[in-house]
Amino acid sequence: MRYSKGHKEATRQRIIDTAAARFRGEGIAAVGVANLMGDVGLTQGGFYNHFESKDDLAREAVSQAWNSTYERLEKALHDPERGGVEAVINSYLSARHRDAMAEGCVAAALSPEIARGADVVRAEFTRGVEHMVSLLADAL
Repeated sequence: MRYSKGHKEATRQRIIDTAAARFRGEGIAAVGVANLMGDVGLTQGGFYNHFESKDDLAREAVSQAWNSTYERLEKALHDPERGGVEAVINSYLSARHRDAMAEGCVAAALSPEIARGADVVRAEFTRGVEHMVSLLADAL
């Protein structure tokens, strides 16, 4: 069966999206490749058509999670109707944000695990923290 041109990239993106949420919600080590692929409707063997290793996926998922954080942060910081820095702080410290770990802050969800993670994942995480600090510093 032939798939459309964009099918492989769309599938890869679905895996990354699912991993980004599951890793934040449960931790990278707690999420198995077979279980994750089952969530996406694929087999474990298909994983290696998209990623070299779980660390490769973790790096991509951390990057994606940071990118979605930056988008939300930039919108909130630069939109006067959203309240700027004060609104960002209030949102970050809210019970809703605390309780929605799978959609929340990558740093809060994964910091303890990243410290013991693979170099490529730590490097991506560090890049994300530096960028977030830069965004907040510029806003202040």
